[in-house]
Amino acid sequence: MLDADLTGLVDLFDTLDPPAKVEVVDAYGNEYTLRTTVSARRQIRVFRQIQSILGMEIVAEARTGDFMDVLGKVLASEDVMLKVAEAFAQAYPKTAKAALAAAEEEEGEADLLDAFAIEELLTGVLPFFARMIKRGMSLVQSVPDLPSMGEETTMETVAP
Repeated sequence: MLDADLTGLVDLFDTLDPPAKVEVVDAYGNEYTLRTTVSARRQIRVFRQIQSILGMEIVAEARTGDFMDVLGKVLASEDVMLKVAEAFAQAYPKTAKAALAAAEEEEGEADLLDAFAIEELLTGVLPFFARMIKRGMSLVQSVPDLPSMGEETTMETVAP
């Protein structure tokens, strides 16, 4: 049986319904349709970026404030947003390349922070995580209780 905190988290993620596709628009009006399911190799690359973000000092400091304070600090950090842009590029390389071409045509030298608004980058990355977390939580919920390390295991203790 799951403890109360984990059960609440599972219930929260059960209410999520991540879309199969999302629409994003670059800063120049070009629209892109993104699948929110990507290959495992791309997922790994995106998770490396997210892990890097979570390890950043500004994120650790921001965790101690209230929600709006945290949000403001994280969104105002160009270093954090560059990592989000890199996660987006890892998940959607063709879209990133097309948006960069549009930005370079308009601005000259550019990166993804010049090509997309913050909310568009997040729109591409967040549903992808919600989908994976929801699936992961449903797996956790379906796992039977296992005996603890010091407990003797018999067929009765592992049987449902």
